Amino acid sequence: MLIKRILATVSAITVLACSIFIVDADNEHIKSGMCGENVRWSFDTTTGIITISGTGDMYTYGKAESWGYHRYRNEIKKVIIEEGITSIGSRAFYEAPLSGDLVLPKTLNYIANEAFTYTNITSVNLNEGMYLGGQSFAYINSLKEVTIPKDLIYMLTPASNAMRDNAAFIRCESLEKVIIKGGGIVDFQQSDPVQNGIGGDLFADCKSLKDIIIDSRDIEYVDLVTYHADGVQQGGTFWLGNNPTFYIYKNSTTEATLRKAGYFRNASVQYIARFSKLETAISEAEGIETEKYTEESVAKFTEALETGKAILEDLTSTQEEVDNAVKAIKEAKNALEEKKEEPSESDPTEPSESDPSNSSDNNNQSPNTPATSAPTTAKPKPTTPPTVKTPAKIKTVKLKAKKKKLKVSWKKVSGAVGYEVQASTKKKFKKNVISKATAKNKLVFKKLKSKKKYFVRVRAYKKSNGNVYYGKWSKVVKKKVR
Repeated sequence: MLIKRILATVSAITVLACSIFIVDADNEHIKSGMCGENVRWSFDTTTGIITISGTGDMYTYGKAESWGYHRYRNEIKKVIIEEGITSIGSRAFYEAPLSGDLVLPKTLNYIANEAFTYTNITSVNLNEGMYLGGQSFAYINSLKEVTIPKDLIYMLTPASNAMRDNAAFIRCESLEKVIIKGGGIVDFQQSDPVQNGIGGDLFADCKSLKDIIIDSRDIEYVDLVTYHADGVQQGGTFWLGNNPTFYIYKNSTTEATLRKAGYFRNASVQYIARFSKLETAISEAEGIETEKYTEESVAKFTEALETGKAILEDLTSTQEEVDNAVKAIKEAKNALEEKKEEPSESDPTEPSESDPSNSSDNNNQSPNTPATSAPTTAKPKPTTPPTVKTPAKIKTVKLKAKKKKLKVSWKKVSGAVGYEVQASTKKKFKKNVISKATAKNKLVFKKLKSKKKYFVRVRAYKKSNGNVYYGKWSKVVKKKVR
């Protein structure tokens, strides 16, 4: 009996620890409290930012009202989860008006059920091998694109059902693009969980879904597609109502799994291109020292190389686009023109001003010598204006400096399929240029020189009929690396 009383007291103290909050006397706008044995929350009422700090797991409650900061839930605009936190509790930020990018620490390995459901986040970076609770990101209509890393563990919690707990992104109705890097463990409360699978109803009822890119040949399980009597889809890992396109590897286990589960009934299939020749062409091109070639030929060579990198980065590229990129890089490489040495001032072969042969006066010309007409320069043929409208210019580029790293972000451009980003220690980007291509609206330059100032610019691109069309470069911004 005494033991039961002690346990009840300890339990009450644990709940109380998360409910009590502390007010900083010097900063009354800062509210804080405990939300884990070694985890603290701190909320700034002036900025709407809540910070979760400490080490270990957050508590897990069945109700959102149990969290000590629940009284401020409707004021929370952003959450910062610091390194050292290993789990996010159930309904920790349920219905909080969070917005923008959700950045998770590398130490995080578990997100509980409905942790971020009904929020307004626009992106999230999941960690490889982490446990993902059911409906943890469900009903978020601000998400446009999601990347699923390999080796996720789609977990079940006690007293819940398989469908609910393997539906992390169910009814994210604005979600258009999904990139899956590999399969994970799908736990259906069986003694032998499914390996190399994709969570049961992971993207069910995502009614805007258009592109499903599966960068894995070995997916062995997806949930079966089922339909109601009226023909409307009832179940399945992916929603097919928007006639999406699956980008997969030809003759792979993944293709066979999807076909058997009925996913090609109302969807298109595009096989991921063979990139090996393009990878080789890019590798060889990057090894060329361009200093000895003319600016004009180097500019064309660089453009072909960067176009190739952009196509290599995009798994939706067609085989035609890949082959054209290989051809363009090789042609630009062969067209590199070496600089000509300029004659010195004392060069005897250069005509002087007093040389009669250099005079333009016809009276000095021999009567038997026909007059030499001035050389004519052929006018360039007018080029046909492109029929494809190029992407808009990116207006704002933001930089954040870290130790030997530079984080770049910008707003997405309508109609663009990717972005080319360049960093250089030279403002005019003539040399020391690092170029990257990405389909997202952010990336990180790594292994930069410490204490060095870098200039950065970004441009969007789109693809049409096997060609790549670039928008104008953004305004150049600069930042000193730590």
